[in-house]
Amino acid sequence: MNDRHPSKIHAGFRRGVGCRIGIAAPPYLLSLVLFFWSIGSINLFSVPLKGANGKVVDFVGIKSGGPDGLKVQLVEDGDSVDVPWEKFDLESLKNDQPVIFKAYEASKGGETTVLDLGSFKPNTPSPSAKNMSKGDGQGGLFDPTGWGELKVGGGRFVMQLPEGDPKGVLLVSVGIDGRSSRYVGRGRFGKWAEYFEKFQFAVMSYDFPMSRDSGGAGKGYFQPGNASFEATIDAIAKFGSHPRFANAEKIPIALYGFDVPGAAFAFNFAQKYHERVLAAVVAKGAFYSNALSAESVKVPLLLISGENDIEVKSWKPENTMEVVYPQGRELGANWVYAREPRAGSGETMLSMGFAKLFLQRMILARLTPTGEVKSLDSEDSWIGNLETFEIGRREGSETLSQELTWLPNGEIAKAWANFCQGIDLEGE
Repeated sequence: MNDRHPSKIHAGFRRGVGCRIGIAAPPYLLSLVLFFWSIGSINLFSVPLKGANGKVVDFVGIKSGGPDGLKVQLVEDGDSVDVPWEKFDLESLKNDQPVIFKAYEASKGGETTVLDLGSFKPNTPSPSAKNMSKGDGQGGLFDPTGWGELKVGGGRFVMQLPEGDPKGVLLVSVGIDGRSSRYVGRGRFGKWAEYFEKFQFAVMSYDFPMSRDSGGAGKGYFQPGNASFEATIDAIAKFGSHPRFANAEKIPIALYGFDVPGAAFAFNFAQKYHERVLAAVVAKGAFYSNALSAESVKVPLLLISGENDIEVKSWKPENTMEVVYPQGRELGANWVYAREPRAGSGETMLSMGFAKLFLQRMILARLTPTGEVKSLDSEDSWIGNLETFEIGRREGSETLSQELTWLPNGEIAKAWANFCQGIDLEGE
């Protein structure tokens, strides 16, 4: 082995931006806001904002942003409350909600910005799936901005189209409650901007009903054999009603999966529809239960676990990463095994950075100019030592020993060595 990367310990995984702003809200209303943040919100058609505690709440409406914070509404026709800026994850706000972040910046100079989002939006035609199903004269299920919604097979699906003809679909599968659509917002900016601009991908997500039996997974939508997988494929095909999306029935798909249900759905989808999947991020989950085949394991996967992930244990997990990885290795899988040090469940700045790098490099490596999915040469690759984090070029085609992981190229190899030691990715 060679080319061991030098160590530089990452000081903290969840970055935040601090501020000192007073609060002018009735205590009971603010308590209600903080309660919702402790459990997550259930409204599907609202404005999702991440709190400083890492939880996401879907606010029904946001009236304005000023020195006292954001004036928000939790339920339709309910009272408004000022939530101080320090209660929000401002780094997330900057990336995912630039309009609101601009109001935050203005508030530091004493200005109040009228936002009128969600329930405060002036009376205009609703962007709901019901209204969009009437068609926009050219795109059927899509509104003029390229945002579409529909329901198929018990699930609700959302999609944002890029400016030009889509060359692929990024399927976002995140969260512990089956409501992944909150992580995809209307518009071609924020967290997924590069997929619209650089790769010309449509970004899609879903909402599926979900229950847990006695703390376990029950018959979750992410389990093999569930109709949710076929429903997702059908939804992509139905979104093909847009004239710029005529190749929907065979368009390549990349998957971004985090948390137990989200990662399980991404893994099982990638195995089931491997001929269409470019690559998948499968992070901090379990129930990786779909049958493996010599062909399905050729899809490049980034399998991430958290060293201190207690959330996954509460699901009474089966077929965890530790179980399924050796099975894939025996079949010669193009899988990267990575454990994030000192990290629990969910996305962190470090894991998101590595996931983004892996997914985008695999899209570039596998998607041909004509839209076909090409194979990777697993022998022309690198390997990493799971104990020492040393990396080097792979020699020969023999099955990797248990202390080694496959790595697709030198760039990913160096990023992997950094990640496993809690080091920031260079240039990210």
